Amino acid sequence: MTGLKWSDVKLGRTSKGKPILIDENGVDSRFSFNMSHHGDYVLVVCENFSPSSMCGVDVMKIEIPTYKKTIDEYLDFMKSKFSRREFSTYGNYSNDYDKLILFYRYWCLKESYLKATGTGIHSKLSSLDFEVKTFDLPLDKTCRDTVLWIDGVKQLFTFEECWIDGNHFAAVCLSPVSTKDTTKFTSVDLKFLMDACTTLPNNVGLPDSVLRLYFDKKFKAVSNK
Repeated sequence: MTGLKWSDVKLGRTSKGKPILIDENGVDSRFSFNMSHHGDYVLVVCENFSPSSMCGVDVMKIEIPTYKKTIDEYLDFMKSKFSRREFSTYGNYSNDYDKLILFYRYWCLKESYLKATGTGIHSKLSSLDFEVKTFDLPLDKTCRDTVLWIDGVKQLFTFEECWIDGNHFAAVCLSPVSTKDTTKFTSVDLKFLMDACTTLPNNVGLPDSVLRLYFDKKFKAVSNK
């Protein structure tokens, strides 16, 4: 995408902490990128349709919460994260799994917006009022008609929602409003990622002390729950 060698790619952060590409003049405004990981996937999106373009992505694995007895109890516990419109929509469903899918859709939408704007999760999530218009989303389709309202004002963002597989859902936030074709995710393997990499000379690299700290790190145990 950038045409740069790995060694020439420079990363920085905005004042809000969002990762960005930088060049010799500061921010490289040709590209906006974002990534998300959860469950079995890492997703990366990149946009370059205007110097002011923004993009954000979030992926979530559909998992049943374990720290509340029922889905309704879990939704009630998380109620403060949703607008009145959003929370009332759960009442349209009697099936717990359908409610859970809607919960993850809302969560992905909110996260994708916060990551696109660089606002971060500290923002008041209930102020982001998403109007979902397509509720039955097939595995092979992408939805682009969801609208975001903030303080009663329609926001000029495009949201693309899709299933990655039957267990993972994703949302992409694009600004300005995108008239381009729907985003298509492409699966890549390790060879694709490593083909363009180069090795560092023997005299360049991290000090042994830093490497030792990394290799001695105690990784979090995987839960069997």
